[in-house]
Amino acid sequence: YFWRRASRREGDTAVELRNPFRLKWVLGFALLFAVVQLLAAAATQALGPVGTYGAAALAGLTDVNAITLSVAQLADRGEVSRQVATNSIVLGAAANTVSKAVIAVGLGGWEFASRVVLALLGVLVAGAAGLALAGVV
Repeated sequence: YFWRRASRREGDTAVELRNPFRLKWVLGFALLFAVVQLLAAAATQALGPVGTYGAAALAGLTDVNAITLSVAQLADRGEVSRQVATNSIVLGAAANTVSKAVIAVGLGGWEFASRVVLALLGVLVAGAAGLALAGVV
């Protein structure tokens, strides 16, 4: 439906594709990962699990990969429990999903955002259901 509807629009412009493995992007992710790792470790040291959750929610607003790797390493080193790591990753992913919805509203307008937000809401509900079935929630 959406593809057919979009193909009828006039004036669409081509999207410029870029190489995702450019050194600039790789170094940017490495820097983001290092900052998130430091933030997560410092927050965990200072506040315990609550700090880890806060760092996960904050980092998840921009990127879920960095917080996922960071808390997985914290759990591997025994600095947080696996349960705290799991909850942190889920919280980061939820924050990332919400930030994508906000971006969709801001950049795409309400017509575009209504479709995107509906899909993202489905993702959040499915994730919550999965956690409930697994006994995590």
